[in-house]
Amino acid sequence: MKKLFFAMFVIFGLLFIGCEPKVDATYKVLYYDNGSVYGFAPIDNTLYKSGMFATVLDQGTLLKPGHEFSGWNTNPQGTGNLYKAGDMLIIKDRNILLYAQWTQ
Repeated sequence: MKKLFFAMFVIFGLLFIGCEPKVDATYKVLYYDNGSVYGFAPIDNTLYKSGMFATVLDQGTLLKPGHEFSGWNTNPQGTGNLYKAGDMLIIKDRNILLYAQWTQ
């Protein structure tokens, strides 16, 4: 009887592994200075859920002598998606990393 009870307990337990209430994941938009010399990148403290829209922020107080801020990119080298302040982007299933872009 003990073996039967144990077997049922194990089977029942295995059936419910992963059946915990799913916590809605949240994501952030993170801004990186990408070589600026002065100032700070903006901070977006909003926690987004997948499918929500975020408004891209401006350059904050970032400055890079001899360069002009030209927007944000999903790739530090500028080969990803380019965004300007005020653009809308959709949150998918991960944090979005945006890197300052500088032109001479």
